[in-house]
Amino acid sequence: MTDDLIVELIAEIRALREAIERSLGAVVRVARFDPHASEVAALWATCIPVTDDDGVADYLTGRSIDPVAVADLDLAALVASDAALPSWAKLGHRSWLELGARLIVPLVDELGAMRSLIARRIDDAQPKSLAAKGYQRAGLVMACPMARHLLERGPDIAEGELRIDIAEGEIDFLTRASGWSDANELPPATLAMVQGSMSAAHAARIPKGCVVFAVTDPDPAGAKHATKIMRAYERRIAAEEIRFLLRPEHAIGRDDNDRPIVTMRKTKT
Repeated sequence: MTDDLIVELIAEIRALREAIERSLGAVVRVARFDPHASEVAALWATCIPVTDDDGVADYLTGRSIDPVAVADLDLAALVASDAALPSWAKLGHRSWLELGARLIVPLVDELGAMRSLIARRIDDAQPKSLAAKGYQRAGLVMACPMARHLLERGPDIAEGELRIDIAEGEIDFLTRASGWSDANELPPATLAMVQGSMSAAHAARIPKGCVVFAVTDPDPAGAKHATKIMRAYERRIAAEEIRFLLRPEHAIGRDDNDRPIVTMRKTKT
């Protein structure tokens, strides 16, 4: 057996192992972390458009988010005031409705399938974001319709230099995903992390040739989130399958172990 053949076999074995690990990881996440799929779908089906409540519509408008676009794109919805909530839709002993957390955003897995929901309060109470009780959000992200479409189709579909914006949190997600003019024929797809939930499994599903833009906040906390995004896409970046962009306030540095990290760009004095 020649050296070239050995190298080729090793590469094939590594690729097969990565594929198996991704598949097993998806099974574990669905079984362990996600609320029952039928309960999630049933609750989402009873939700009403954000435009049906003046208070919520005003809340979104006050944050430069177009409630009509949010409703049209199905980015978020409202829990109906008379909805029968599942046992996981609560914080402590109080339901999302009792807490005023009526604004709901879907969370999807790396295949673009809705697996959970996140509830958002619109008052000043803390915490503002409420997860399904008893379930982790790891491995789940927010995604606009185009982003879900890309996750569903997988990495081998040619999409050209389509841009994918990756934000953090519900408000940044809704702002980005709903903020494009109808005149823009091909707006960026939008994904958003929840507490660092971006994973290599999501990164593996993005089509080759895409441009991934970490649009996290332009501060040190945003740099940490951008580092998580960059590391999720580390293999794709190294293979030159995607281009990775940062905000101008951020730059690539090195940590104590010489691994790439995102830092604040030094300003000239």
